[in-house]
Amino acid sequence: MTSALKISVGARTDTGRTRSVNEDAVAVLDVAQDGLNADAAFVVADGMGGMQSGDVASREAVRVAGDALRRHLVGPEPDGAGALVDALRSANERVYALSSNRRAAAPADDSPTLVLPEAEPPGVMGTTCVAGVVRRGVLHLAHVGDSRAYLLRTGRLSRLTRDHSFVEERVLAGDLTEEEARRSRFRNMITRAIGIEGQVEPELRTEVMEAGDLVLVCTDGLTTMLSDSDIEAALSGVEGGPADLDRAAGALVDAANRKGGHDNITVLLLRADAAAQGVPDLPINGVVGGARANRLRPIRTADEGPADAPAPRAADLDAAAARSDTVRPLARPKRTSPLLGLLAIVGALALVLGAALGFWPDLRRRALAALGAPVLGPRAAPVPDLSRLRYSPPERFASTLARGDLLAYSPRGYLYFVAFGQGRVIGLSRAGQVLHTRSVAQLGESPVTPNPAPRNHIFMTTDVQGNVYLSHTRRKVIEKKDPEGRLLATITGLLRPEAVAVDEDGNLYVVDANDIKILRARPAGEGSAQAGGEPGP
Repeated sequence: MTSALKISVGARTDTGRTRSVNEDAVAVLDVAQDGLNADAAFVVADGMGGMQSGDVASREAVRVAGDALRRHLVGPEPDGAGALVDALRSANERVYALSSNRRAAAPADDSPTLVLPEAEPPGVMGTTCVAGVVRRGVLHLAHVGDSRAYLLRTGRLSRLTRDHSFVEERVLAGDLTEEEARRSRFRNMITRAIGIEGQVEPELRTEVMEAGDLVLVCTDGLTTMLSDSDIEAALSGVEGGPADLDRAAGALVDAANRKGGHDNITVLLLRADAAAQGVPDLPINGVVGGARANRLRPIRTADEGPADAPAPRAADLDAAAARSDTVRPLARPKRTSPLLGLLAIVGALALVLGAALGFWPDLRRRALAALGAPVLGPRAAPVPDLSRLRYSPPERFASTLARGDLLAYSPRGYLYFVAFGQGRVIGLSRAGQVLHTRSVAQLGESPVTPNPAPRNHIFMTTDVQGNVYLSHTRRKVIEKKDPEGRLLATITGLLRPEAVAVDEDGNLYVVDANDIKILRARPAGEGSAQAGGEPGP
């Protein structure tokens, strides 16, 4: 329906129980004072970077996005979706410029093939962002990252946004359930964010609102502490104006803190009610990172104590939090960047699917059965400590003849190259010889049209000892992390690294500029493995 609705907005932001700095930011624009042709407009951001100014990134993103919305939401027929796209792109330009200034001050990267780390790369910061506009009963949303928007309608909670994260891709592929993704150590692996690339493409959503709808926008400090069912139960009776929504948002923040509060928590609630005379009740409260901004009145933070009246359904929130035994609080390190944020928490073997085909496990089993390779004999030498290896410069191993969607090593001694676009699975020997070619149809799958890998895409594999290898296409490096997330090595000398695999000896195979290349491993004490060094055995 597009009849007039009364829109009310309330919000609360809090540092949480373990953080010393609030790197979240939220703003609700004063559409009446600013003369905007909209019923409501807001921005929520979750800064990344920890020691590298995540709070600056989120605060600047909210400020710049808010200014862009003020410029666009004027005139008789403003374009809500277009305003949001420009707002997030403008925010991206600002944060990227701040980050670029730091990168420019860092030494040039003319390092050899393998660089042992002394510190994380300087000048990397970014933020997630969700921005929204309500106009004539229609909600327009734009988002980047893993901050979320939900809709509660007739007592049922549904997500309006899709996380730009590694675990979300695995959920969509059927490899993880929603609950497994929420518990996963990889849940902070962000694939898109504000400020990391020179350009960003926000994801858009439009929803026609109905009287009684309640929209929740939040950072992941809430959703890692409370399940969707907890949130649904808590919000089912929330109604009223901005003050009531402020209290309800505060109750959600309090519930997340009672579950551990391991991250900053920001909650924004927007409710639509039937307007008595067709004139929307415009929101007037807002915040930018907890600080006063022009034409914005700061919202309450949880540190300011309880509001005068109890929060609607606070008892339900307490009961839902007490009932829930599905949420196990996990300490969440603040991310160093959306692409590097995963590195502090990757570890163990949580998503290791055999040290080979970590994705599409059904296809892996079918490929092994169809290709029927002979099993290699027992190893003659003990397995080395794979964390202490050095690598030769990359050398050509085989030509892919096409862009590959997957590269994995099998314990049976085969390297598998999968090109779903061409419907082929190719089996290679460890000498780089093509031994078998099968169509995807033979393996019970249907060919699909692949999407080009974005420049900021990350490909991942693990070895048998739990070390994680992250192939960064844009940065042209492979990063190696131990199971606890510590950086072991940064491997350079690549042109456009994509899919990556590792065998039981620690040799790396990577799809690089339409070739499969090998980086041969050797123990750290055996000679030089830097650019120009001799290949390992």
